[in-house]
Amino acid sequence: MPALERDGLQVRGLVSKPKPDKRYQMKPITFSREETKAMASEIQEYFREELDQDIGQLPAEMLMRFFGEKMGAYFYNRGLYDAQELIGKRMDSLTDEVFALEQPTRHLR
Repeated sequence: MPALERDGLQVRGLVSKPKPDKRYQMKPITFSREETKAMASEIQEYFREELDQDIGQLPAEMLMRFFGEKMGAYFYNRGLYDAQELIGKRMDSLTDEVFALEQPTRHLR
């Protein structure tokens, strides 16, 4: 069934979903050389301590990149969800503070 487009929304049947805004798409995750080396060292240490195996710097970096490409969006999204929750709590707090500034009047809301 072809989608109708109305006010920036794609409508299929009874469900509408906002079109993705390309300005807000996830940017590719990149790390400095120092960060890459540090993460690869963590992977090497994990393999040594937990799996009793030694892997080199290059395989550790390749594994890091693999997980970044395949799993990075999951971690990214979790960070977004946590940020949304924090922003929501802060907005609630600000709303309460604004209402606390309200002065008494004869008009009841």
